[in-house]
Amino acid sequence: MKVNLSLYSLSDIYVLDQTPYFLDHIRNKFIMQQPEEEIRQRMIMFLIEVMKVPISMIEVEVPLSRYSNKTSDRADIIVNYENEKNDKKPLFVVECKAEKIALIDRVFRQAERYDNILETNMYMVTNGIDLIIRLWDESKKVFMELDEIPNYIDLLYRKNLKLQPISSLVPKRIKYENNQLHYITAAIPLHEKFECLHPNSKNEFLLLQSQLVSFIWDEKITIPKKVIRGIKFIKDLGVRYTSFGNASGVDWVGYYRSFVVKDHRQKTHIISLSMHRGYLNLSIENNKVSHNSLQLNLKKFHVEGENEFFVFHDGRLTVGKQGAMKTDTVKRYAVENGLELLEPNGSKSVIYIGRLPKRKEFTWSDESVLDFVGNIIRYAIIRDELRDIQKPNL
Repeated sequence: MKVNLSLYSLSDIYVLDQTPYFLDHIRNKFIMQQPEEEIRQRMIMFLIEVMKVPISMIEVEVPLSRYSNKTSDRADIIVNYENEKNDKKPLFVVECKAEKIALIDRVFRQAERYDNILETNMYMVTNGIDLIIRLWDESKKVFMELDEIPNYIDLLYRKNLKLQPISSLVPKRIKYENNQLHYITAAIPLHEKFECLHPNSKNEFLLLQSQLVSFIWDEKITIPKKVIRGIKFIKDLGVRYTSFGNASGVDWVGYYRSFVVKDHRQKTHIISLSMHRGYLNLSIENNKVSHNSLQLNLKKFHVEGENEFFVFHDGRLTVGKQGAMKTDTVKRYAVENGLELLEPNGSKSVIYIGRLPKRKEFTWSDESVLDFVGNIIRYAIIRDELRDIQKPNL
């Protein structure tokens, strides 16, 4: 649900040595003013003013080692209650993030980890814009979400609470079914809402992007457990809302479809695909990295044929602050590791990624689609190998 924590007054602010500090009335201490701390302070006022939590039941920056000797984590806010012996016990935990931080999967995993330690079966997460409240439903053995802001007493006694299942991450896939007009009317506005499409896209390129989004989002049909272009697909992890950074320091937040794979060298990775503003992003997670290896600008790197789209890349590769590697080095290494080069119309060679059908729904049973997915994953892995083994020649 949406909240506006900026409506709730901050605690007193003092300037010490030219640095602003909050006077935290829960801890009775000065706390340096920072974006996440501001959300925490406003959330405290929200708990008191809106949810009617007694101030004596609020604790801030609580070391969880008090509850388990296996962690050094601290909970942002714990709201307590008094049991029949007048002992304070945790009722729920609140995880606060700065306003610019998206409430992605790992934020919820963090809150659930704290919830398990505290044994509250209830937690909240907020970034000052969104507030998510989840309670454990013992009968269904799942967390459910509240769709209205409760008060403290109702949470304490678990009454008057309107619970609903946690909503699906992404909408149901809209089928293409050779009906271009229906598809444009139904699918494209949805994908624009999630900022998947390149701004001002038109005609066939708009359909290409939109069909790719639908294909990536469709969890009902899982990828076959087979070897595709040297990539062995082990497990389909479905769609998750998360973010990955790249070599330029940019975070790409969105809905990613993730797979566990083994590459051509038998190394295991989690590979994730997403679409953001016309870029097909591919991220890699393993024991060394967790980042976007490739952001492929589809508008720039596709050619439209009569019955299909050809997708390629120019080999540009940035290695952190060191800059760009020579594209000839990248192309040569790609060919050595099983990819192909094309020389369109006598211009500079490009790395061939694959071809996708026009006016036809993308499926895991289509060999050209499978080759495309296998190639782009292999290319992303090859790019990471190059980052590891060779410094760029600037």
